[in-house]
Amino acid sequence: LSAFPLVSKQRLQKFIGSLFEQTRVLMIVMGNFVEQDALDMADTVIKVLGSMPLPDYARQWSRVLLHNPGSYVHHATMPEDGNVNSSIDVSIYSGLTQNDWERVVLDLTSIIIQEPFFDQLRTKEQLGYITYSSDRKYNDGYMTLRLLVQSEANPAYISQRINHFVRGFRKRLVDMTQEEFERYVNSLKVRREEKLKNLYGETSRYWTHVCSGYYLFDKIDRDIANLATIGKDDVVAFWDKYINPETAPSFTALTAAIWSTKIAQPSEADLAQYPEISIALRGCLMRDGIKEPTLESVDAFVQSLTPASTEDSALAQLIQSLCQPAAVSVDDADTSATATSDLTKAIEKISEPASYVRTALSMAIEQAQARTSRGHPAATCNGDLQRLPLANGKTGGLTTGAQSSLANIGVIKTPDNTWVFREASTFKATLCQSGAPVPTRPLVPKFK
Repeated sequence: LSAFPLVSKQRLQKFIGSLFEQTRVLMIVMGNFVEQDALDMADTVIKVLGSMPLPDYARQWSRVLLHNPGSYVHHATMPEDGNVNSSIDVSIYSGLTQNDWERVVLDLTSIIIQEPFFDQLRTKEQLGYITYSSDRKYNDGYMTLRLLVQSEANPAYISQRINHFVRGFRKRLVDMTQEEFERYVNSLKVRREEKLKNLYGETSRYWTHVCSGYYLFDKIDRDIANLATIGKDDVVAFWDKYINPETAPSFTALTAAIWSTKIAQPSEADLAQYPEISIALRGCLMRDGIKEPTLESVDAFVQSLTPASTEDSALAQLIQSLCQPAAVSVDDADTSATATSDLTKAIEKISEPASYVRTALSMAIEQAQARTSRGHPAATCNGDLQRLPLANGKTGGLTTGAQSSLANIGVIKTPDNTWVFREASTFKATLCQSGAPVPTRPLVPKFK
């Protein structure tokens, strides 16, 4: 809108006159035509435009931003004040699009995870009405496994539940029977062999390959051929190579966290000082009616948990801390009685078997056990947890120079070794772009 005062009739006429000075025509001709018909149509278009060819250096390619290994989270606020929903959209780097074999493994992995992800987070936990998983493939760039949940719960808790699912899914892959695996393979094969229903569908498929710059017109045949070579062990190895944060040598994840205005959002200082599990537990307590618990007290409670703690003992300890009596004056007696009643209702709610608070406590205990099993203390100094070593002995993450660059633009490093940013445009400016796509087949020019 700010640019509208600059628009004038003279400027518009000048722009129109220069709009088609140089052009590059990209077109597809489908239907009852021969090759010469298509060449004639292209010739007609160029003659009507009357423009000079656009040089190769001036062509604009669709490119993706390449992330350094690590976990990145973009925090944003829901633009609608009345919307009670928040959401978490996680994309985990899963290889390169031009790798034919890994592309099919990702397709298969996406099918395998789809139903269990929905069943656990939507059906069993009732976490959010919108819950789904899929995969994304970008031209000459990343492929990602995408996990999305929209919920009235706080985004820190949603993120913790998604991460918990990902960490535990490897066991499901390993335990999967050969019969189950073959059923998933056949399902993907049927999808790939599905016949196009009309000319529009066929045109759209070819046009996608043309616009990608790869001209991979035999993609379906390649996928089916690669699918026949994939076994269950290949899927598990792929999971460990890219998806499993405990084993992936260059684990890379980008998360979009959209916070409802109805939920207390952590400050930058809070993100830098407290781990996500403490922020998640605080959000669950507030959701169940506990009035403004401080992050400091919640984190102190989380850090006091030990590997020997159980969900019931932790809940009892938490309730005891919430019920600490406070001195009140006679004038405040009515207010105190109301507060006591509200607290009683809140405690009843968090004590329910399906309570989010119970689940958050269970995750906090699991994290305490994981730290201890790796020889790391349950408590931390200065709120700074170092990245836990991977199974292969590496630590992953960013180089010192990359960390300094992010810190210089205000990106926050959390105790979980995650980088949180609010200004997406500033963060994007630190990333490299992918190269232009390389065609998979030699292009023989016929138009002169």
